Amino acid sequence: MSVTIRKANIDDASFLASGFFMAMHIDNCPDAQREATVKACQREDTLYSWKNALMAEDDGKVVGCVIFYDGTEYEERRRNTYKLLKDFMIGDILTQDAETQAGEYYIDSLAVVEEERHKGIGTLLLKSAIDHAKQTEIPAITLACDPENNSAKALYLSLGFKEANTIHIFNYDYTRMTMQLNNEKSRKELARELFLKGYNCSQSVFCAFADDYGIPFETALKLSSSFGGGIGRMRETCGAFCGAAMVLGLETGQTDASDAMQKQNNYHTIQAAAERFREKNGSIKCSELLQLRKDATITDKPDERTAEYYRQRPCLMMVDSAVDIVEDFLRGKNKGK
Repeated sequence: MSVTIRKANIDDASFLASGFFMAMHIDNCPDAQREATVKACQREDTLYSWKNALMAEDDGKVVGCVIFYDGTEYEERRRNTYKLLKDFMIGDILTQDAETQAGEYYIDSLAVVEEERHKGIGTLLLKSAIDHAKQTEIPAITLACDPENNSAKALYLSLGFKEANTIHIFNYDYTRMTMQLNNEKSRKELARELFLKGYNCSQSVFCAFADDYGIPFETALKLSSSFGGGIGRMRETCGAFCGAAMVLGLETGQTDASDAMQKQNNYHTIQAAAERFREKNGSIKCSELLQLRKDATITDKPDERTAEYYRQRPCLMMVDSAVDIVEDFLRGKNKGK
């Protein structure tokens, strides 16, 4: 399975309508209702607009979607949606509780086709929506959860959502869940915290980003552990940079053996990152960053983490630098979307 997340386009309206029905547990609906819902998804000013959606694809096949938007736009979008779907709505959505409000980013609908569920696709879509919300100045992200859907509730809680209150929508009580976006640690703060706990430089950088790619923390620690201390404490390429290179590989790495263009793109990305690291720090080699003598003895025994260690070593600055390089790359990539 090779799942990618992309922004929706108007041609995705039919799938988005199906996703809405999946999210609402509507197995069968009249053709007229489906056609009206597709039209709502084709517009830019409704609750279910393609403009506010991300799609999950597995080998080119759409397998899931998530719809989300700024709560400031909710009332207008709700009115526009009602005009199109009032003949098929359960109750009057204009008089039901508001699902969201200004100051919130709202996840309206999340759906994955049945045969692709329990593979982490829903989690990937949710995390992508959260990442988009973090790029705004909006302080919180919210959603409505069916209180009887324990697996969905567990997923939301694991991502940092908390139960807030009950809202009555579509003639049913839902649990409103929210997550504050401005209280989360930055990637740099997390990487620093990991390093100061005793994890090596590579682990600290890589694990600060691993959750974005659905990699469990323990797995991320093991994957990156061998690159600390300049790769196995051999004082070769800086471990912090190696951690950054691993993250960039998750973004640009080649998966098709015959895709020479993607291989070149990945190499270009890593070489450009290495050049930036050298410009900022003077070198990319651990022994030079530590200013070790050329005849310094290389051993496999890690240094004891003491106050003196942290005072003398530049490693924490290397961790900061590596995180900055990754975040700059991600910002540049998102701007291009």
